[in-house]
Amino acid sequence: MKCVPPDNRPEREEMERCSRYLDYEICSMGGNLKAVVALGSIAFSASSRTRRGGVPIPGGMRFEHGKSYSVLGG
Repeated sequence: MKCVPPDNRPEREEMERCSRYLDYEICSMGGNLKAVVALGSIAFSASSRTRRGGVPIPGGMRFEHGKSYSVLGG
């Protein structure tokens, strides 16, 4: 996300606003998106809730340092 709140403590409204921006950015990439790097649990949660081109990302993913997930078969 390109949103950085004061003291790195976003309010709910800020997270919702940034999530809409993230959805837009991901959808605008079409099928060209190959990876999402989430730096922290808030970014991870936001990126795991978004939809890539209308396809929901599978649930059941948990934030862990150093963890990676394959969500589109590769």
